[in-house]
Amino acid sequence: MAHTCPVCGFGGLTSPAYDNAHCASFEICPSCGTEFGYHDASKSHAQLRRAWIAAGACWSSRAVAPPVDWNGIVQLKAAGFDSRVNEESVKTQLLLDLADTRHMSIHFCEPREVEETLPKLIEQNIAVMEIDGSSLASREDVFKAFAVALRMPKGWYGDEEYAGNVDAFLEYLDDVVEWVPAKGHVVLVRHSEQLWRAAARIAGELVEWWQFSVWGHHGTVHLVFVW
Repeated sequence: MAHTCPVCGFGGLTSPAYDNAHCASFEICPSCGTEFGYHDASKSHAQLRRAWIAAGACWSSRAVAPPVDWNGIVQLKAAGFDSRVNEESVKTQLLLDLADTRHMSIHFCEPREVEETLPKLIEQNIAVMEIDGSSLASREDVFKAFAVALRMPKGWYGDEEYAGNVDAFLEYLDDVVEWVPAKGHVVLVRHSEQLWRAAARIAGELVEWWQFSVWGHHGTVHLVFVW
């Protein structure tokens, strides 16, 4: 019996994305590439769907061929999903995503999208902290910059001025809710294009740490790379 992907509407999954006990199948949808229990651990199916549509609604798998005459948009419509994505809906969704304190995630945005969203975030008591990504070239740079951006109180960790290792950095992400009382927390990494060009390994490690914070520590801070 085939099952339908709740993200893209593909009707050829071998198992339901989640069973009656809400246990994930960890099957990867060949259409949109969603791995249930992994990609949807920090983003809703609607968020994943919008990202897939915005990227072109293309067939994801290289191992499994798409059905004859397959079309992602037609598939979405047949499954009853809205296939439209426009600039205004993207901005609205960014606001909803960053104001969501239940599903922390990592975002990649244009500066204009962020600037138009910032006032509304502040209105909703979302603390927004900023870092200059072009200044990050090493782990130590990351740890120092985040200690300042997250407003770590002097003496919180004794004489420690910034995280000395990854484990300590993850503790910072846990403790920021006490340092900066707010409904939610967002860190903007400005000039991210320079960061990814000059220090891709550091940027990649930051993404991995953030994912671990979300899934392993139940982190509550959104990370936004602003190009």
